[in-house]
Amino acid sequence: MKTHSQANVYTMVPLAHHPRGPKLVAHHPRGPKLVAHHPRGLKQMGLWWQPVTPISGTTSKRAIFKKPPAKGKAQSVKTINPEPTKGKAQSKWTHEADSDGEGSSGEYDPESTSDSSDEDVFYDSDYGLIDDDRMFEENIDREVEENTNTHGAEYESVIEELADIDGDCASSDELPSYSTSSNSDEKPRRTRRKPDEKHPVFNEQSDMGNPVFIRGMEFKTHSLFRDAVKEYAIKHGKQIRFLKSDREKVRAVCKKGCPWEIYASYVPTDALYRIKTYISQHTCTRTFDVPWVSSKWIVARYGNRIRSNPTWPVPSLAETIQQEWTVKVSIRKVYRAKNICLAMRDGIAIEQYKQLWGYADEVINGNPGTTIKIETKPVPGSEMEVKFKRFYICWGALKRGFQMGCRPIIGLDGCHLKGPYGGILLTAVGIDANNQIYPFAYAVVDKEKYKTWAWFLELLGTDLDIQNSGKYTFMSDKQKGLIEAVRNLFPDADHRFCVRHLYNNFKQDFKGLVLKDILWKAARASTVQSFNRAMGEMKDIDVKAYEWLIQRPSVNWSRSQFSSYTKCDILLNNLCESFNSSILRARDQPIVSMLERIRLILMDTLQKKRTAMMRYKGLICPKIVKRIEKMRENEKGWIPRWCSDYEYEVTGPYGKYKVYLDKRHCGCRKWDISGIPCIHAIAAMGFNNLEPLDYVDDWYSVDTYLKTYDNLMGPINGREMWPSPDNVELLPPDVKKRPGRPKKARRREPDRGTNCKGSMQIRKEGH
Repeated sequence: MKTHSQANVYTMVPLAHHPRGPKLVAHHPRGPKLVAHHPRGLKQMGLWWQPVTPISGTTSKRAIFKKPPAKGKAQSVKTINPEPTKGKAQSKWTHEADSDGEGSSGEYDPESTSDSSDEDVFYDSDYGLIDDDRMFEENIDREVEENTNTHGAEYESVIEELADIDGDCASSDELPSYSTSSNSDEKPRRTRRKPDEKHPVFNEQSDMGNPVFIRGMEFKTHSLFRDAVKEYAIKHGKQIRFLKSDREKVRAVCKKGCPWEIYASYVPTDALYRIKTYISQHTCTRTFDVPWVSSKWIVARYGNRIRSNPTWPVPSLAETIQQEWTVKVSIRKVYRAKNICLAMRDGIAIEQYKQLWGYADEVINGNPGTTIKIETKPVPGSEMEVKFKRFYICWGALKRGFQMGCRPIIGLDGCHLKGPYGGILLTAVGIDANNQIYPFAYAVVDKEKYKTWAWFLELLGTDLDIQNSGKYTFMSDKQKGLIEAVRNLFPDADHRFCVRHLYNNFKQDFKGLVLKDILWKAARASTVQSFNRAMGEMKDIDVKAYEWLIQRPSVNWSRSQFSSYTKCDILLNNLCESFNSSILRARDQPIVSMLERIRLILMDTLQKKRTAMMRYKGLICPKIVKRIEKMRENEKGWIPRWCSDYEYEVTGPYGKYKVYLDKRHCGCRKWDISGIPCIHAIAAMGFNNLEPLDYVDDWYSVDTYLKTYDNLMGPINGREMWPSPDNVELLPPDVKKRPGRPKKARRREPDRGTNCKGSMQIRKEGH
């Protein structure tokens, strides 16, 4: 306990200046209670008492605390009597007038006593000034603590906010910084500097985009400080130069006449660089000629965009840089930067071929039943290296989905890859119950020829376990070697050709809309009689056109020859074309990046389609329902006659047809080919108020659709978690680079639009 001569005078200062001020309330077990009921509650609310000088001549045994008053204002004395009565602490404030009437000067006199002072005097008890917890426990009025609340709702909200602060506080062994740690998984953000942080750390991830310097800011390396100054110069258009730049000191100034200056030096004790001098004022104007806009800077800022779009013209890239940064850049710098980016991309592509073994193992581990084949060729003179030749993958989940819910028709197509080493992507696509595409297998090969197609189809037949090829139908264009490969491997299978590509070849020699309409009329003919009539019309108009078309077997392109087993009447190869369009952005990536992007597209599409169909309430898939509703609107022109229980004769503007509802057959054969009731059958069903949806084939039911999409693809780990097999090192293939700039856009036929939409859709990435 302090005596009269040992009493100290204390002055009130902000809590923020206390060495542990910010943590007193947030981390104290009873922080909110201390604020509300502690005898020195003001200390936790933002003020604390700092000793000034000893006071002599005091008569009280209690320590004296003083607060300097505001100038020119009258002063009062506050006393508190902390002596407990009956186990309870009393806290009473008493305001007394000044005894001598002095004190208007507002000056603080350390020699004055409490009787003559005009300052606010706080008399504390004899309890220890540092033992707050014990004093609180012994003197707190429990009844007041639990039941008394005179602060209102606003006080309650403050207490809740204080209680929540503890969750936001975190200790760290790292240097203080305006931004979060660079090792955090979350996106760095700029944070407010704490009061006790004298030296904030420059965060490269969050601060480099718009550098803001203050005196005392610290940088991890010499190069980081220089890069920040350069970025500041580019951002603000200033001609900043370095007067001194070595491992000990770095000084930069603006152009002559401008007072802006920054100086940082190495701090050996902390092994970092700290800003010692910083004059932030500029008197110069913005300039377009910034010397720090270099090829290296362009690579750092635009490298990813250049690598994703390697055909970006240099003048367009230079113009983009000038517009986004308001600086002048030479074409030569942009050209060098682009070459550096493309060289980096090629280096990444080489590395990804080495990762292909691990990627294959990781995919198989996460997706049981998946088949992956990597074919290589030896490198002359080396036993530890091989070169990539072909890659094949058939996903186990997609293969099961195709076998359980897709009709036995497979679309085949190939598209060019635009990556550093080119190649061809061969694809196999099915069609689901909603007439949407269902890709399940693809391969990367060097060229599109008979050997590559035969290799791909042989692996595909093994995965699908095709024993009787007569049950399958293949749909394709006339790719090189594909027709012969299908004929040799699946001799009993039907092979349809895309009518659009057939017409593109036809119109090179035979032009005109009349011939075009007749060709499509022959292709859409569902009976042999209607097909022969269409071919007769063509013969009457142009004999040579008739002879050209008759040489192409109608079994490959006319519905009149299609089998009714597949329940599919498509004439166009939209299956593969839609898939090729959806992976357009992936086709210019290195091989592993491309395969990963395709995998993500397939995985997301499967889940979204399955989720959407599970919310659907009907029994038949929505696209089929829409098709039937459209035919219902046009069936009024057909008159049905009921012959027997299930037999009808339907007469209309285009002829007369017999309909057998029990056999699900119509004389036009459209119901037989597609599995969906034709307009004649719908008219017959309407005679007896029958529902056409009840006569739709099971291939189009929602249950069949969900059987397909219940087979979902499994996840895989990141590259750092991939296995490291003991295979030989895989090198990229040999590619002959053609002269000129490679074309990225697909070459389209003159009569086709830029955005051709077929009936089969898939989510297109980036749209």
